[in-house]
Amino acid sequence: MLNYLGQDWACSFELPLSGGDKDDHYHEFKSTKGGDAPINLAVKFQIENNALVLALFAPYWLVNQTQKSITYKVDSKHLFHHPESLHTQPFLLSFDPCKVSRTNKLCLSVNQSQFTDFFPLNVVPYTGTFLPQSANKKYNLYVGVQAELALIGMSKIITVSSFYNVFNISKKNIEYSENGRDWATITSQSSKAFFPQKTSDQTMCFRFAGTKIASMVRRRLP
Repeated sequence: MLNYLGQDWACSFELPLSGGDKDDHYHEFKSTKGGDAPINLAVKFQIENNALVLALFAPYWLVNQTQKSITYKVDSKHLFHHPESLHTQPFLLSFDPCKVSRTNKLCLSVNQSQFTDFFPLNVVPYTGTFLPQSANKKYNLYVGVQAELALIGMSKIITVSSFYNVFNISKKNIEYSENGRDWATITSQSSKAFFPQKTSDQTMCFRFAGTKIASMVRRRLP
């Protein structure tokens, strides 16, 4: 597998004598540079037009749109880390069902928050929202999870995104604040994930970047 996470990955295994084995096989792909944790991928063998065909795939493609690091948990022994930097590529998740205690559910943590409740992996389409508590337990990190079947049919695409996003469609840079003191900047024609730190009576105010005059009316969050 070439140029995934900025490097190449390789694996070697014996081919079956026939394509009659219908089960998926799971193999470790190791970085050709060495040092990094291996990646597990599934391999399916089948006969097509008198030829043995190998289908290499990850059962789950995880897309991180939160602009924060995410940790996924299958069970107490199997954790998978999805760094914030990996936002232009999906995180390929595959685990051997014979080696885990839970095969059809997943939970997640955002920026070392508490883990969410488990959500199903075998239901598509699926949409859910979760409120994991932050690491300091002072506020919640409201996220949405959406699962759909990929076009290739063997994989599911699971997208994790912030429930709130700020979109700046103006021609100027904008600053926004939840409390009127701590301001963040969003450039023109861009968007940012937003995680409110208040759990009730949530509002926002806005101003043009570099100015001191904020919007008189705060927009209440839905």
